[in-house]
Amino acid sequence: MHLNKSVKYILISIFLLIALAGFGNAQPDNKITIVLRMDDYSNFTSDSFIIQILDLFNKHNIACTFGVIPYLSATGGHNVDPNDTPLSKSKINILKEADSHILEVALHGYSHQARHTCFQKYRTEFNGIDYINQVKRIDKGKIFLEYMLNTTVKTFIPPWSTYDLDTLKAINKLGFHSISSDAEQGRVFKSVNLKYLPATTTLQYVKEAVQAARILQDKDNIIVILFHLYDFMELSREHGITTYKALSDNLNWLTRQDDIQFLTLGQAADKFNKLDADRFSSYISFIRSYSFLPPFFRPNIRHVYVNTHTSSRLRIMGWIFTSIFYIIIIFLTISLTSIIFQLLCKRSIVLQTIVRYTAPSLMLLFLFIALQDLLMGYKEALLLAVFFGISAGTWRTMLTTRLGKLYHSFTLLQK
Repeated sequence: MHLNKSVKYILISIFLLIALAGFGNAQPDNKITIVLRMDDYSNFTSDSFIIQILDLFNKHNIACTFGVIPYLSATGGHNVDPNDTPLSKSKINILKEADSHILEVALHGYSHQARHTCFQKYRTEFNGIDYINQVKRIDKGKIFLEYMLNTTVKTFIPPWSTYDLDTLKAINKLGFHSISSDAEQGRVFKSVNLKYLPATTTLQYVKEAVQAARILQDKDNIIVILFHLYDFMELSREHGITTYKALSDNLNWLTRQDDIQFLTLGQAADKFNKLDADRFSSYISFIRSYSFLPPFFRPNIRHVYVNTHTSSRLRIMGWIFTSIFYIIIIFLTISLTSIIFQLLCKRSIVLQTIVRYTAPSLMLLFLFIALQDLLMGYKEALLLAVFFGISAGTWRTMLTTRLGKLYHSFTLLQK
């Protein structure tokens, strides 16, 4: 276990040193910006627990953005219905009573209603819906929250981070300034002028994110921490990954750091100018450059929303690192397969034939299935690399054996 951790840290350190070489000297007064984003505030939210969360933020004077779901769909459909249930008075009052300097209310969809089509393998509320209906849903939700809370809602958080060009056009038309999705599902359309502030990490990786940001020390490093109430074991034993005490401990630690400032999504969008489509596009490319690596090998810098230049440098190193990793996997698989093939299949022509054709067939079949989803991850990539290595190893051994026999026969004829 300790050896594995040491190997990980050595590899990641090498990655960081190479990737960050030449970034220049950091300024000592640079602040790391942290944004806390809690999604799915709705009629199903526990009043008592959310009050405890807000009290904790007030205690530490920490700003936070709540992604609020304004309506509960009455029909389960995707058209605005007069019978849709609005956010209850008790939930509205909790938001009203919160300090406006501490809490920002963002629109988290209309009803968070999932829709599926045969062409979509993921959940979405807006992607694929026509522009007019998207405008109606978003506009009704925005007007309701602004009227009930006497505030301006300028940040949009798409449910499941999925949306399309019509979604961006709609929120731009309705006066939103920024959108917060994530790098895995987020999409960029440069024709729409918005600021992008994606979620970058979770409560589990707060310290790792801060440490990575300190290595970079850019003046515009941003960490957006996404969490839900179902992440807490006090509310969900099945899905919980943290506790209220762990959150309190994390906030205590963060507030003791001199190089950290807390902002809401809206405050960050107002403070930083370079949050455009180019930055988000570069960040997405950087994140995807290591998406085929097992989590064990992924650098902690992925938890930080770095600037365009840094993302570009890290993306190149990510693909180099990924390429080296899979070359090693394939090489090891070929070598191991060759040894096993020689030992087990040496005397069985039938077994040789089965192995020789089964491995490449499985590889092609798995590749076909994986490409149908267009969401291939590191597990699928690893299996493909292993199948390729087995195929190459069996054919290499077979050809080497045949060439050896031919050479032996030729030698005998020469004698």
